[in-house]
Amino acid sequence: VWATSWGVSTRLMGALIMTHSDDNGLVLPPNLAPYQVVIVPIYKNEEQFEAISKVAEDIISDLRERNISVKFDKRDTLRPGAKFAQHELQGVPLRIAVGPKDLEDGTVEVARRDTLTKQTVILDRINVVI
Repeated sequence: VWATSWGVSTRLMGALIMTHSDDNGLVLPPNLAPYQVVIVPIYKNEEQFEAISKVAEDIISDLRERNISVKFDKRDTLRPGAKFAQHELQGVPLRIAVGPKDLEDGTVEVARRDTLTKQTVILDRINVVI
């Protein structure tokens, strides 16, 4: 049996990781990321989670209409900080955090992976920022 690939796929993955990473993990371009936006809810009880979920679903439908892939990370086995770290390591380009205080203010926190910057965005203007 003659193998003629010489491990090209492995080398290409290594080159991709070397090119698109920093000390905090992957920094993937939006077109290469498994999803472009992740929404992380921050809540203490089921009532807060339901209110946040309604806002998140509106954001998700708006983003999907624009062909932006989005994941709503509603796992209850991890704390928000652990979710933030995991998505940062995976190179998700944008993270949206929504908590009870954000709902009161009508805002969300948007964090960019490439610049490691965060900004508070009014819900009505989220389509302009993303």
